[in-house]
This record gives sequence, structure tokens and C-alpha cells, in this order.
Amino acid sequence: MKASDWISVKDRLPKPFISVLVYVPDEEPYPSVREGFTNHRGEWYGGDLDKIHDEVAAWKEMPDPPKMKGADDEHVITTDRPTQRTGGKV
Repeated sequence: MKASDWISVKDRLPKPFISVLVYVPDEEPYPSVREGFTNHRGEWYGGDLDKIHDEVAAWKEMPDPPKMKGADDEHVITTDRPTQRTGGKV
């Protein structure tokens, strides 16, 4: 399974208390994608530990963190694409 694949909550839930990205289509004022987790009863909570009251439709594993340059480089995030500002890599 690719990390970009969304999993319907009808198919399965993530392991309890493991942070994942959740898609909440009916959240007001706009649909949202945010951090969340389930408890051992399958109830959804946000990364802020508040219960998610709207229905969670799908979830996916958290993406890998960005790759960082050396520890002495003030944690500069590197990318493989050019930036408008520099025309080169970050």
C-alpha cells in the first residue's frame, strides 16, 4: 500500500492511539484534513485531544518527515524541486 492511499473507515480503522491524517468531509465551514487518532472504542479524536464530532470518512498514515541537512545547518528543509526565490534547491 502506498502512503498516499486513503483508507475508508468502513474498511478498517487505524490502530488505537496512533496519529494518522483524517478526512472530515462535513466539517464546517469546509471539509478538512487533519491529524487524528482513535481510542480503543473506535472514537475519533483530533491532535488537540478534542473529540471529532463530525464523521471521519477516511484516514491515511502520516507522511514521512522532511529530510534535513546536517545537524549543524539549523535544520534547513531540503527539497528536490527548484524554488522561485533561489531557482535551485532549498
